[in-house]
Amino acid sequence: MKRFISGAIIALMLSTALVGCGKNEENTSGNENKGGEKGKVEISYCYWGAETEAAVRKGAAESFNASQDQIVVTPIFNSSEQYMTKLQAYFAANNAPDVLQSSGNFGDTYVNDGVLEDLTPYIEKDGLQNAWNQLLVDNYTYDGKIYAAPMIYNSFYIIYNKNLFDEANVAYPTDDWTEEEFLEKAKALTKGDGAEKQYGIRLSWLPPTMLADMYGTHVFDIENKAMHFSDNQAFIDSFKFLTDLALVHGVAPDAEGEAAAGTGFVGGKFAMEISALWDMEQINKTIGDSFEFDIVKFPINEKYGRWQTPISNVGFYMSSNSKHKDEAWEFIKYASTDVDVQTSMDICGIPAALSVTEADDYLTTFPEGIKPYNKTVVQKMEDAVIWPTDVGVWGKMVKEIQAKYDLVMNREATVDEVVEQLQSTGDAELAKSAN
Repeated sequence: MKRFISGAIIALMLSTALVGCGKNEENTSGNENKGGEKGKVEISYCYWGAETEAAVRKGAAESFNASQDQIVVTPIFNSSEQYMTKLQAYFAANNAPDVLQSSGNFGDTYVNDGVLEDLTPYIEKDGLQNAWNQLLVDNYTYDGKIYAAPMIYNSFYIIYNKNLFDEANVAYPTDDWTEEEFLEKAKALTKGDGAEKQYGIRLSWLPPTMLADMYGTHVFDIENKAMHFSDNQAFIDSFKFLTDLALVHGVAPDAEGEAAAGTGFVGGKFAMEISALWDMEQINKTIGDSFEFDIVKFPINEKYGRWQTPISNVGFYMSSNSKHKDEAWEFIKYASTDVDVQTSMDICGIPAALSVTEADDYLTTFPEGIKPYNKTVVQKMEDAVIWPTDVGVWGKMVKEIQAKYDLVMNREATVDEVVEQLQSTGDAELAKSAN
């Protein structure tokens, strides 16, 4: 199955989402290792992450090292600024680390170049075909071959301030709420003017990522090499609905208001916000006991159904040039299936292993420092789509959607105008790539 790939737009907008798999000069890659401490086989593992993410991901290596005495994993942290450049250099030099953490955004290129190992035989040998949600596996599948094991994922939802709902005597949202109910609540929770204005909803930076599939109709037809913007009414309708929240209804800030939004949802002036689990720890730390909050699924559009949530999926690749593939697989298998390691991922996303998320106590167990929230919102993925691809022409068009969304939110163009521009640009880029 050829799959859509999780986008590097995370790297452009979140420092936590994508960082380099290169190594510091003093570190050696997996292919240079001659053997570890006391005869152990040494493999290298590169990873990224903000403070908590980095600690959890390094902790996976430390836990593996403590679990056995034949293999030692050397973790290598790198920043997002170094990522693509160093990665290209290591593969060009046939010197990539043994295990590469990735959100899948570079998969096509390196699979085609033959520098990533097909993990399908390893997965089948150890009977792990059903270890993870199939959508996550599809994210790393090319022509029927699985090139990475999922580690953690994030999905979108709406977080809401219970105190503001209570003060306005507005009922909390439920998972079966409609788009009309969502708008009614947003209007009822919007009040005031200027810098002190309270908004019903903060869109944050996420809408452009959602637009490619928000109402369930893809704008990218990768298999047939076609763009569907101007002939895609679902895309047009979703684009108008989101931007109208700010430009017509005034329940969300426009571009100028967003720039002046300050601390956003945690500041207590937004009744709702589009968010994801990667923000949950920081939200808890910042809000403390200032107000109560919870999360809820996206609302349901009468015509198109529930808004689709993009899935950001992080997993493990193996370098095809690794001299220690069996040992590299043992670490990948451990970090992506061990219950304790996977449970530790809960602080910054949703563990990939079904053994964790389908356990009886998953919905009622929370990491230290995280207040209980409605985990049923993120446990299932029936309303999920893989993050828009960022490869080649498609990646250029993801950035074009962002740019055109900004134009509309800055009141410099209408949705109808930018949709025509997107179609024209997309067609031109496809034609150029075919030459």
